[in-house]
Amino acid sequence: MNIIYLAGPMSGMPDLNRPVFAEAARNLRYQGYKVVSPHELNHNRPLADVGRDRAYEDYIWLDTAQGLIRCDTLVLLPGWVYSRGAKDEFGMASAWGYAIGFWDVHRETIVWMYDFTETSAFKPGKLL
Repeated sequence: MNIIYLAGPMSGMPDLNRPVFAEAARNLRYQGYKVVSPHELNHNRPLADVGRDRAYEDYIWLDTAQGLIRCDTLVLLPGWVYSRGAKDEFGMASAWGYAIGFWDVHRETIVWMYDFTETSAFKPGKLL
């Protein structure tokens, strides 16, 4: 069974976008998927230099080590293209060969990346 990691915008969002992550996780679990949400991870794990505020790099490291690396599927939530972390997670998941999908909030389902077809006029070996 696939284990899904949720990625989406948090910084600058009301309540760090928890309601959107929680609703997607709830729906996916109801559909039978195992889900890892970064909001459910333990970010209290000590760092080498305790006593400073956590930086972006600390959170992305913890999310990757505790979540993304344990999964084989990435589902991107609306607004992910505006999120540095989600774009980094997308890059890692792509490099690792994960299945990648986009959460459709209206239909409460995943639209898989492999379901998209090429729609441009680009032809290999030919300039537009």
